[in-house]
Amino acid sequence: PTPAPSATPLPTATATPTNVPMSTTSPASTPSDLKTFIPLVEKSYRTLPPRVSWQIQYTGEIDISLDVDVFNLDLFDTTPDVIDTLHQRGVFVICYFSAGSYEDWRPDSSQFPTEVLGKDLEGWPGEKWLDIRRLDLLAPIMEARLDLAVQKGCDGVDPDNVNGYTNDTGFPLTYDDQITYNVFLAQAAHLRGLAIGLKNDLEQVPDLLPYFDWILNEECFTYQECDQLLPFIQAGKPVFVIEYELTPPEFCPQANQMGFNALHKHWELDAYRTDCREFSSFESRIYSTAALHIADYLLSQQDTHGAIPDAPGWDTVNQDSNMEYALIGLAAAYEYSRDPRYLIALEKGIRWLAAREDITDPLWRGSWFYAYASTPPYAPISVPLSDDILGVRGVDATSALFVYLLYLHSVLSDSNALALEY
Repeated sequence: PTPAPSATPLPTATATPTNVPMSTTSPASTPSDLKTFIPLVEKSYRTLPPRVSWQIQYTGEIDISLDVDVFNLDLFDTTPDVIDTLHQRGVFVICYFSAGSYEDWRPDSSQFPTEVLGKDLEGWPGEKWLDIRRLDLLAPIMEARLDLAVQKGCDGVDPDNVNGYTNDTGFPLTYDDQITYNVFLAQAAHLRGLAIGLKNDLEQVPDLLPYFDWILNEECFTYQECDQLLPFIQAGKPVFVIEYELTPPEFCPQANQMGFNALHKHWELDAYRTDCREFSSFESRIYSTAALHIADYLLSQQDTHGAIPDAPGWDTVNQDSNMEYALIGLAAAYEYSRDPRYLIALEKGIRWLAAREDITDPLWRGSWFYAYASTPPYAPISVPLSDDILGVRGVDATSALFVYLLYLHSVLSDSNALALEY
């Protein structure tokens, strides 16, 4: 295989000396008591331009073959050789860890004292909020995680759950408590030569913008709060956005207009992604409920082998390329709805067509008959001919549409395996 092209080298930044908040040991300290400042000179670190292509994946087999500028991967689960491989292509690697919650499956979970463990994070088994006021107890743990990021070769870090003060954590956390903790994380990362992003925490963007190198937000379009991300755009820093529930046509056009690096992802953050900037005008049409009903009707007509008859009860398939047009409709339905039934039906239809392609007759190699019987073995149907016509075959529209269907499948599935097969 041809190696992926190297990404454009990313610039480096040298941060100015800043003050790193150091905690006292008293858990009852007020926010002002929690901070004494020691001037430290931060190391230079790689920075990102505002517009980048990216992938975030934490579950499933990690696919690092994508030609993107940035990968966001789990700090603990990602091995140094994976990061080294990405660095060979010039990829910027962000390493994720939770800084505001305890996760009972992490290898350092035994380091968390019970007094810093709060309420469960709703919907996330094995995870509890942390008392971020206790920097005396949490700072060594988080600094060890940042050191691990350095050892593994991460370029930046993505600390999660850094907005505990807005949640029911079991602790009386304040706005100032969160600012103190988040600034500590940013300065500790920069001290080690790591870039760092702010995760969600939109209410504190005005105060935290100077300390963070990008922001990553989940579902700002769902909750109609994307305008709060614009200070990062105005400062020339990247904005990463993930939407889970909205379909790409519902948010991608606006995300592109706002200058966001936006993805549509599954909740489990597996390999699937739809990059809004790769979203074509065809893909961004909004299909009505009636159109999806039509797609469902096409599904009901497809047999187990993938054939779709030209009309209900008809004894022909793909007469004058009819079935291929139906498959294009299924592709459009999948792009709008992300219902896997449509993508499965598209692939079945492509495979049915591929099995009918004439690859033996030298005169007609690569073509299709004008029509086929609608029942197995789907015999070609003869067309009445005059004396001067040798035969009717799909050598123009049918062949071209087959290639187009392979293209659609590769885009929608994010895989060119089927195209390479045929």
